[in-house]
Amino acid sequence: QDRLLAAGRLQRLAPGDQIVMAGSEEGGLLGFAAGCISSRHSTAPPEVPMTDLHLAPFWLISRTILPGEAWVTTLTAQSPVVLLRIPRASMVQMLTEDPLLNVHILRNISAIFSRMTVALSDALIRQPEQRCAAVMLRIIEQRFEGDTPAEIPIGQTELAGMANLSRQKVNEVL
Repeated sequence: QDRLLAAGRLQRLAPGDQIVMAGSEEGGLLGFAAGCISSRHSTAPPEVPMTDLHLAPFWLISRTILPGEAWVTTLTAQSPVVLLRIPRASMVQMLTEDPLLNVHILRNISAIFSRMTVALSDALIRQPEQRCAAVMLRIIEQRFEGDTPAEIPIGQTELAGMANLSRQKVNEVL
């Protein structure tokens, strides 16, 4: 832990603060100690972005570990967030020197990809009512993953993004 803290920069972010913008080539490792973030990404045409919510604690490693690669996701604080930002060079050095760190981070990333797979399968549900219900069940499940229920700040915009529906359609469903 001391090594990670020494290599990174600790930040406190307010709701709405942008953490990473899609297209940015700022690489590295992001460690979230507290809060809730949203990720907006396109897995299909760029005009159809999907939103997902993530609760701390978790790690994200940027695709930009490879030079010339850019983030494909925009990350935004949904609640007050405590973030440790470790630059690419420090991250590569630590992951090279401590292989067990790789395992810990990859386990966490695997869980995020598992949730993203469920989100993509939810997006295939044709009926808007059932799709919104599936998204809300996913949010409830995530809320109770830890020792104490987490607060997940979500509005119609986030629900629409997570269900891949328009806000108007979500209003009709609600």
